[in-house]
Parts: sequence; structure tokens; C-alpha cells
Amino acid sequence: MITQASQSSWIGAWWLTLLYMGLVLALTSLPHVPELVQLDGGDKLEHFAAYCLMGLLVRRSFSLRAPTATPWQHIPAASSIAGAYAVADELHQLLIPGRSCELADLLADWGGIAIAMVLSVMWMLAINHRNRIYHQTHTPRRGKDDGNM
Repeated sequence: MITQASQSSWIGAWWLTLLYMGLVLALTSLPHVPELVQLDGGDKLEHFAAYCLMGLLVRRSFSLRAPTATPWQHIPAASSIAGAYAVADELHQLLIPGRSCELADLLADWGGIAIAMVLSVMWMLAINHRNRIYHQTHTPRRGKDDGNM
């Protein structure tokens, strides 16, 4: 059963991710989107960056829902959701005049998701390390000469 508190925390964790997914869907529904990167293969770089951000947002949403999870715990679910969205988005483009479904785009999407998962784990490990050092240096030590007899 979903309670009011769990529903509001779910919305709090996922609203930004869902908003971004909607933006990606809106942009890929347009017949033509001007390329931001004017290089050979620039559209692949755009795919990579867009799905790297999506991967980070999906991973963030899972982390907000379960902040005590290990850095590795949500990688399979987060990468599966972002990866499935990439597949659905590429297939959706078959229905849009002027757009196409390309394997190279999908590979760029998945590459961005993979890098996002690596970056998120590195970030979480760094935060955990920082917190561990902080608690080691700011925790009062009890010993023989702490004034207690």
C-alpha cells in the first residue's frame, strides 16, 4: 500500500528525472532539431551527453529513495531504466517524419549511461570517504585521561 508520505518522497526523488525524460521525448518528437555540436559525429556526442545526464538523474532518483544503499546497489536498475528509455526513444523516432532510428545513436546513448554509472559510483565513494574521514577526526575519543574515573 502506498502511503501519502511514501508517495510524496517518490515524487520528490523522481520529479527532476521525469521532467528531463519529458524534455528528451519532446525534442525527439520534433522533425528536425538543430545540432548543437558542429563536428563530424556531433550528434553522437549530443546523444552521449544527453543520456549521460539521464543516467545521472535516474541514479540520483534511486539514491534519494534509499540513501543508505551501497554505491553499487542501484546500478542495474538505474542503467536498465535509462537504457530502456534510450531504446524506446530511438524506436519512437521511427514514427516521426524526418527522424530515424540508428544503432550508432543507441550505442552513444548507452555509452553515456555507462559513464554516468561510473561517475555516480566514484562520486558516492568520494562522499563516503570524506564522511568517514570527517567522523574519524571529529569524534571525541574516550580513554584513560578523559576525566572519568
